[in-house]
Amino acid sequence: MQTFKHTLGALALAALAFTGTAAQAQAVNNGTFDSDLSGWTTGPLPGSPGLTDVDWLAGTALFNAGTDRLAQVISGLVAGTQYSYSFSYASNAATSVGGIRLNFGGAAYNPPIETFAGTAGKLVTITDTFFATGSGNLIMAFRGAAGSIATLDNVSITAVPEPETYAMLLAGLGAVGFMSRRRKNLGA
Repeated sequence: MQTFKHTLGALALAALAFTGTAAQAQAVNNGTFDSDLSGWTTGPLPGSPGLTDVDWLAGTALFNAGTDRLAQVISGLVAGTQYSYSFSYASNAATSVGGIRLNFGGAAYNPPIETFAGTAGKLVTITDTFFATGSGNLIMAFRGAAGSIATLDNVSITAVPEPETYAMLLAGLGAVGFMSRRRKNLGA
């Protein structure tokens, strides 16, 4: 009977340990822009000299022109895994193309550029998901929109937990609960 308890306890701990590794957050370095733009690349690229620098303003990235560019390489994406990205932005424009543009590139995911509408000064949070089409790095690049001033903040990318992760968590918690109740009954 003692061996059964130890085996059940080990299985419960293993299930809890595995649930923590299934949905690791992808590392967006300095996505809140608290003190500067460190961790991000800004301005021109080789072959694209017309791009300009993004400024830092009071905890946000400030886009002054349609040529402003801010990018970061996110590493460790896994093919077939679903990811969620989120960011907040505000734009002084009120047009459908006066907000901010987002471009993903790299081996992991490479769709067309998305343009987000102007917000007329209101802060808007965008959240969406995508499936990594390949394993490797992802380049997340933001660009300003012509004739618009925009701010960017709270950039993040996280893996979306798979249903199996929740099943393992529940199984682990159930096993721990069973063990606790069994010990309580044996002690009485």
